[in-house]
Formats: sequence, structure tokens, C-alpha cells
Amino acid sequence: MKVLILLAYYNRPVMVKNALKSVAEQQGNWELVIIDDNSDKPLTQAILEEENLKDRFKLYRSDQTKEDKRVNGSRHGFYMNKAIEESKADIGIILCDDDALYPGYINNLINFYKVHTEVNWSYSHLVYFNPKFQVPNPSLKKENEGLKRWEWGSKARIDQNNYVLPINPAYKLDSSQVSWRLKCNLEKNVWFAYPKTKDLDADFFTKMFQAYSNACFTGIIGQYKGVHSDQLCNKSGNYMYVTR
Repeated sequence: MKVLILLAYYNRPVMVKNALKSVAEQQGNWELVIIDDNSDKPLTQAILEEENLKDRFKLYRSDQTKEDKRVNGSRHGFYMNKAIEESKADIGIILCDDDALYPGYINNLINFYKVHTEVNWSYSHLVYFNPKFQVPNPSLKKENEGLKRWEWGSKARIDQNNYVLPINPAYKLDSSQVSWRLKCNLEKNVWFAYPKTKDLDADFFTKMFQAYSNACFTGIIGQYKGVHSDQLCNKSGNYMYVTR
């Protein structure tokens, strides 16, 4: 089995290096498609080669102007669909340019779908990481403990003893958690909308829910999730998806 990684990129040439490195270090069978929504700071060949991804990716770059996107909506979904149509992979996942894949995720995901042949789509654990609120706990003397446990700021509603927590799908699935069998796109005609700018992933997952009901929980860890004001997980400053 093979996993298609759809990496959404826009104006984050430094931060995206974490995402690219995390892909390059995956041991499973994968292919990477990067979609650059006509960034002012486009991804360069040098950045991609720096993260050991030479000849291991496909890059789509939109030629839409900002005014065109404002008036007519983004064609990002068009390129997502194009990547799926041209892919030989079995499973699809989305990776945002400010997140990173968890070590071993691709292999674990492939094994999950091999065992659970009845599952069409699923969601996984996330590890939240926010440098603004997450700092090593100085009270811990052992260095290895300092890497495992953290002192959280008041805004972070996270279990102090376990920073790997599941997301509550009753509210909303974040794009970084979800995987699906690419056959679903053809089987039920489930595609990304375009032209569309807002909540592109949420629209897609709504269609998946309508076609296949609830997503299955894998029980594995999928990604490191950054926490920023423009992400689904932090609207209005509330960490509404974190469950204890």
C-alpha cells in the first residue's frame, strides 16, 4: 500500500522545513505532492533538496493573483483533486506547512488499513506543540524527563501528565488527523471544492461523513500540530478539540 501526502503550502519557507523533514524521514511507501497557492515566498528547489526530497515530490503552483482569489475563490481544491486523480497511492492524508508527521506514522497507517479492510476513512491522535506556551519544566532534574513533560501556559487546556491527547470528533476533525482511501473519491464522487477559499478541508470531510458516516479512530499518533490563530484548532483562542 502507498500513502499520498498532500502538503498545503503558503508563505512559510522556514516553518515548512519541519514538515518536509518529517516526510523525508518516513520509512513507509509514500508520495509527496506540494500545492503552493501562489505564495509571495514560494518553495524553492534548494529548500526541498536541503530536506533530502530531491526527485521525491511533485509541486503544483497556482498562478492565481490575490485579487482573482478574492473575487473568484481559490483553485487550491482543483490541485488537490488533480493530485488524487494522478496518484497511484491507496490512502490520502493532508499535511499543513506548519505541522509535521509523527515518526513511523506512514508505516503505522498502512498497517492499520491493511488490517481494517472495512475502514474507508479514519482519524488519529495529535501531539500539540506550541512554543509560546510549551517550555521545559525546570523542576524536572533529569534531562530525559524534561523532554517528556512540559509546563503549560494558562491558555493550554492540556493534561499535565500526558500531552498526547485524542481529538474529539464530535466537534470537528482537523485536517491533520484524517486519512482516507483514495478509492472513495471515485466510488462516492467525493472531491475537494473549487473555487473555494474558506474551510476547504471541512467541506471535504462533511462530504466524507455524508458518504461513509463516522470516521474510525486508529489509536495511533499521526502528527505534531502547531497551534496558531489561523488554524482550525484555535478559533477564538479556544482549544475546543482537546479532550481529557
